[in-house]
This record gives sequence, structure tokens and C-alpha cells, in this order.
Amino acid sequence: MRDPNGIEVLPASISFATSSTWVLPKALVIIPYNTNDETQIHFMHQLCQLVMLDAQLEEDSGYSRSRRTQRERKMAFENSMRVWQYFSHSLVQNTFAVSSRILDIMITAAVTCEPSRYTGERDDLKLVSNTLEWTIINLKNLLGNVSTDLNDSAVTTFWSLWNYLLERLQALNSKYFAKYLLLDVSWSQEATSWMPLNSAADFYQRSVRYFSPVKLSSAINVLATIGDQTLLPEALTWVVAILKVEPTQHDALMYPNAIQFVERLYHRHMARIKDRRLLLQDFVWLLDTMVDAGLSKAYLIRENVITYKLQA
Repeated sequence: MRDPNGIEVLPASISFATSSTWVLPKALVIIPYNTNDETQIHFMHQLCQLVMLDAQLEEDSGYSRSRRTQRERKMAFENSMRVWQYFSHSLVQNTFAVSSRILDIMITAAVTCEPSRYTGERDDLKLVSNTLEWTIINLKNLLGNVSTDLNDSAVTTFWSLWNYLLERLQALNSKYFAKYLLLDVSWSQEATSWMPLNSAADFYQRSVRYFSPVKLSSAINVLATIGDQTLLPEALTWVVAILKVEPTQHDALMYPNAIQFVERLYHRHMARIKDRRLLLQDFVWLLDTMVDAGLSKAYLIRENVITYKLQA
């Protein structure tokens, strides 16, 4: 491809057969995150597709050359890491059209890939997971360091992308990447809110309904931290509804954040819960279930709830 002056700056197509797997990621990372240059965007999309396909190939086992084939991995891990690190920054800083195409390439390649004969973790799934996780973390960091206008733009793009991801995964009948659609990253245990979530309660409820039958623990992790101010106590009913029909998800109650979840409900939301009969019933049911599972802290909270109810 050529710049406006007719000088070739990037080839019309790239491949690992003709271009260095070391040079291509270095070319990517010098492209501005918010580029609107069609040549650079075309290169980004092509490289994303190449890296995803490469991550699905066999990794060089170190055996003799006679054992190797043309379908072995071409790109070393540290170079693919440069790619997902770049995309985790650029996704919310570029336009929806550019970034959604990147996500579509990643998601389609990962979800439709034929299962490997290897039983270990798939590197293509890891690459997408890393991109999604660090997109959330980078957005969190970005919001504390830029102007309000850029904040609003990044948040709007983020939710457009996450809505798109949810729709794509539903269309593919896939529950891959549930943890990241549910925003389950390393939040502070003291956190009670996250500004972008203030405008996304509907999206989060749809995500919980779709993913929680396989990943309720992630929803609870978020509700026990940044989801507190925005989603509680109403989200209590989502959790209980899933637990009543998905016995396999009762394991989610054994994680430490499940206790923090019910503690938040009691200490910060009990006044609202006790005035709403269905919420109160759901809270008592949840505590009964946790007590039956042997969680002593849940027993103490349940006794406090009963006392609170009698005194109200």
C-alpha cells in the first residue's frame, strides 16, 4: 500500500512467509492507537488475522528438523504479546468500526477453530483473553489520566464493543470469554463502583443471564466490588434465579467474594431489601443455601437479617 505521495509504506498483503515475525509486531506498535489512516488500519487487521491463525498452529517442540512441518508456529510468544498489548490499548481509543473488526477477527477465529489434539491451554484463546482483560484494565487506567471528553468517548466505544462481543458470542452459541464480558478482573476488595458501569446496568444484566450458568462466580466477584453502588440490591434476584436452576453453579458460593457479596447486601442495602418482599425472600434463600453449604459467616449474617426483619 502507498501513502498519498505514492511511496510504498506497507505491502498490500503480509504473510509470515515473506515478512519477519519479529519486524511486523514492531511495525504495529508505532502506529498511533487512534489512527484513521486506511493503510495502517488495513495492516492492523491483516496482522491480527495472521497472529490468530498462527496461535492455532503447533508450537515448535524442539525436536529434530525432520519432525517439523510447515504448519508449525511462526511467531514467538513475546512477539504475539506485543500484538495483544497494542490492541488492548487501541480498542477503546479508535473508532468502533476499526475496533469491532479487530474483535470480530479474534472472536471468529478462536470460537470456530477446530479443537486441537493437544489438551493444554489454547494459545489463541489466551491471546483473546489477554486482549479483553487488559482492555478493561487499560480503560480503568485511562479514565484517571485524560480529559472528560476523552473519557466519554472511550467509555462509549468500550460499551459499544462489549455489546457487540455479547451479540457475536450469542450468535456463535459460545460462552468463551465470559469472565471478561462480566468485567471480572483484579478489582480492589474495597471498590464499590466504577464510573463506566453507571450507564450499563442493562448490558450487565443481559451478560449475567447469558454467561452465569457457566460463570456465576465472575458475576459475584463484580457485584461484591464495583457493582455495589450501581447493581445492588437488584442484582441479588439475578444471582438467586440462576442458583435455583443451575445446581452446578453453587460452587460459586464457596469463593471468598460470595461472603463479601452477602456482607455488602446486609451492611449497605438491608434498608431497601427489607421493604421489598421478593428481595427479602431471595436474600434469606441465598443465606439458607450458604449455611447449608457450611459457611459459618453466612449463618451469622442470616441471624442478623432475621433480627433486623423482626425489629423493622
